[in-house]
Amino acid sequence: MKKSAFFMLLFISSSLFSQQLALEKFGKEFTFLPEALDGTTGLPVIWLQTQHCGEFPSVDSTVSRAQWEMGDYELSNVNVFFSPVSAHNRWVLEGQWLTYEGYSKLYRNDFQASFSSGEHNVRLSIVNVKPQIYEPTWSRFTRWDARTQRLEWQMEKDVGRFTFDSFVEGRYSRFKPDRGNPLLNKKTRYAELLGEATLHGNIWSATLSGEWFESWIDTTHFRFSQINLSPQFNHPYGAIGFTLWTNNEEAFGYDGWLEFSKGGVSVAVALESRFYPAIFITHFNTDTEADFYSARFCFEQSWRDWIHINIVHEWQSRVDQSYILLYDPMTSSVSMESDDSPLLMRGEGKLEIGKERLKADVSWNYRDFDGLEYLWYHPGRINIQPGITTGTTLFDHLNLFLRLEALWQCHDVLESVWFLPELPGFVPVKNYSGKQESDWTFNAKITALVKTFTLSAGIDNILKKEIYPAQNIMSNSRMFVVNIDWLWYQ
Repeated sequence: MKKSAFFMLLFISSSLFSQQLALEKFGKEFTFLPEALDGTTGLPVIWLQTQHCGEFPSVDSTVSRAQWEMGDYELSNVNVFFSPVSAHNRWVLEGQWLTYEGYSKLYRNDFQASFSSGEHNVRLSIVNVKPQIYEPTWSRFTRWDARTQRLEWQMEKDVGRFTFDSFVEGRYSRFKPDRGNPLLNKKTRYAELLGEATLHGNIWSATLSGEWFESWIDTTHFRFSQINLSPQFNHPYGAIGFTLWTNNEEAFGYDGWLEFSKGGVSVAVALESRFYPAIFITHFNTDTEADFYSARFCFEQSWRDWIHINIVHEWQSRVDQSYILLYDPMTSSVSMESDDSPLLMRGEGKLEIGKERLKADVSWNYRDFDGLEYLWYHPGRINIQPGITTGTTLFDHLNLFLRLEALWQCHDVLESVWFLPELPGFVPVKNYSGKQESDWTFNAKITALVKTFTLSAGIDNILKKEIYPAQNIMSNSRMFVVNIDWLWYQ
């Protein structure tokens, strides 16, 4: 019963928050380019992102799972998971079939095969997408990816008094002019290889990592490769470390950090390098990277399993001169201008009171930008999200859980923001006013659990409040979500 409740609670926390049609979440969403409409619209990342659980079952039995979702934008999403019984090795086969018939049609087939044997994990995934869409991925130099073939290998091994971790991942992506090409009208290919090896001692660790990235946008070619060496020394009250790196743009560079922690409080200062996406480098002639001074404060504490609190605040200041991108609606063009280095302040937190069957919580995040540094500009300023989760058991086996939440957002006014799909990201309009406005939205979800069978239904944006993040982006709308989750063991 405890294991089933765990799966269910995990399911609630992951699905409800990620499907939020919130302004703040837009940076992690996908942006459609409707064929017959003058503008773009954002949809939650969970609809289009690979939803494979990615974990190997810990029991020697057959495990299978299925999930089905329907959205108010004429979306249907089916996910399946299967792992046959095995005494030693683990196999996982997963698939996803997604169809979107709304503003801009989308078809996605996603398959993954995984194998685990002792200390070795190997994953192979193939994604086939036919969209008019930008699909961002986690990468240092690119924020888009509509077709990905990915191979991943991991190993963890004890070597005497040391522990050795290694990781290798490769990706290959290609675009056709009518299938999500970020430049809209040119054939594009990307290739990337990431690798990392770490040796752990009692009070130290050393990591050697590397990255190779290459892109071909029609006849334009771009390449970047870098090698990093990162030793770190640990102490019960903190850690100190640094990174030495070299790449094909610069012969030598370094970063460093110092952290102190005790009693749930931690403070860190660091010198960090941020690498620009390829589109900035090729279209705006920017440098490869920017350096920042950073300071972070964190507080985390629990009291008798009833109260949990987590607070984080961060300050960042760019070392060298900064730049801003400004959109001019008169000429429909984007220009880059120099600016003083801004002070970027960001923070977030969460407070939970209660236990799994009755829990009240409030989460918040905020940002205060003294300047419009274009890589980090975002129209969202303050987000406060209170919620309550309650549950009960009926007929011995039927467990019901209800989740209610609200979201208050403070953000820049519509007239001040333009969304640039090529980045993708937000750009302030020329003569940016700095004025802000606020909005409320409400969500609800009910989940029923009978042994290993879970059925849930939810409504996001119950009052159908229309919020426009930018001038050229359609508003969010109401969304209905139905999930079926079934795990059984033979």
